[in-house]
Amino acid sequence: MLMALKQRNPDLKILPSIGGWTLSDPFYSFTDKANRDVFVASVKRFLQTWKFYDGVDIDWEYPGGQGAAPDLGDPLKDGDAYAALMQELRIMLDELTVETGRTYELTSAVGVGYDKIEDVNYADAVPHMDYIFAMTYDFYGGWNNVPGHQAALYCGNFMSGGQCDGTGVDAEGVPYKGPAYTTDNGIQLLLAKGVPANKLVVGAAMYGRGWEGVMPNTLSDPTDL
Repeated sequence: MLMALKQRNPDLKILPSIGGWTLSDPFYSFTDKANRDVFVASVKRFLQTWKFYDGVDIDWEYPGGQGAAPDLGDPLKDGDAYAALMQELRIMLDELTVETGRTYELTSAVGVGYDKIEDVNYADAVPHMDYIFAMTYDFYGGWNNVPGHQAALYCGNFMSGGQCDGTGVDAEGVPYKGPAYTTDNGIQLLLAKGVPANKLVVGAAMYGRGWEGVMPNTLSDPTDL
């Protein structure tokens, strides 16, 4: 069906996305260049086999850790491994361009929480990339004890200024570790890390979140965002 779609719309760009929340575990071995080499060669064979694809998207959730496997991730090494992977993928895609005469895109879906962004060496990665898809969603969900916008653009009025920008303290006097999870905060942090605005794409979720068992006695201002 994808091949037929491409035939009908030759200008449409179709990229396979590798990784995601449940399939990112192998990325954590990419601090070893030998493992990256195997992966890059595999992607090249894949694109040579399925010729209608226009590049590759990397959805590593997340360099530095905090993904589905809590025991995986190295904040000191993963960010550089991510940048090296992008450089090596770009070299491979440029080799394919010489072979086929086609242009290939390299993109990545990324988390926009401050704790996800700070672990990635975007300054070295983005020169080799076409677009970064900012995953500006899942800010709130069933894991919180208070309902909230799961894809908020700006901070809600229930947040103090110090909570929004991460400079304040919570109800227990503990300093916030970083800015609140919002689209605006995430985009500003990515820009500050060296991601050009013309390579940023704001992702919008096409689904909602629900909560169960939220009772008045469980409600409190969120302290972890």
